[in-house]
Amino acid sequence: MTELPPPGEPDKLDTLPRRRLPGPLRAGAALLRVCAGLFVAFVALFCFAVSLLKVLFDRDNGRGLIGGLILGATSLWVVTLGVRLVFNRRSYGGLLPPWFLRLFAVYLVSFPIFLLVTQQNTSWPWWRYLLAGAMMLSGVSYWSVAAYRKASHLRA
Repeated sequence: MTELPPPGEPDKLDTLPRRRLPGPLRAGAALLRVCAGLFVAFVALFCFAVSLLKVLFDRDNGRGLIGGLILGATSLWVVTLGVRLVFNRRSYGGLLPPWFLRLFAVYLVSFPIFLLVTQQNTSWPWWRYLLAGAMMLSGVSYWSVAAYRKASHLRA
């Protein structure tokens, strides 16, 4: 196990030069990243517009207002992810921080358990149980990716 450097000193791995892709691969990766960022931002802006409709026109109950505000805030956050993709944020730790990966992992593990406890699974076919197991397994793997990023030099 390596020792952590004292506060204020750079880590040895941070001072290493970054490897670069060959020219054609670099251009293709940049084009793919920009296209993906534009697509994500466009879909998120569409979701933001739909959430504004919910906030502006659903005056019957508070659920529409609260749901629209939550969806709008989430959509704006996803727009920022798309912008970070388009403008090439340095990918030392990936696009999503470890706290978000852990939050998503908790959701993936707890949602099938919640459905089992509330007995919402009484009419499930066999393949839904398989999907619930895969969901829980992917939640554990997201948690391990977040732990790896937090413990390594890959800071988000």
